[in-house]
Amino acid sequence: MNVRTIKEFYDREAGTVRHVGDEFEAGEARVAALASSLYGRLIEVVPKRAQARPKAKTTTRKKE
Repeated sequence: MNVRTIKEFYDREAGTVRHVGDEFEAGEARVAALASSLYGRLIEVVPKRAQARPKAKTTTRKKE
């Protein structure tokens, strides 16, 4: 699932610094660990976006 950081922290598992607003993929166990850390809540789950349907084609021709 996609998550977004809400506090900056060093991600030991990935070996990188996660800045505020960074989005990354994490499993359920990892999300649970980051959401309940000793430093408070570090991440939030990003809801999946619905795919946009293609728009109907419009023409600029006049009807006869």
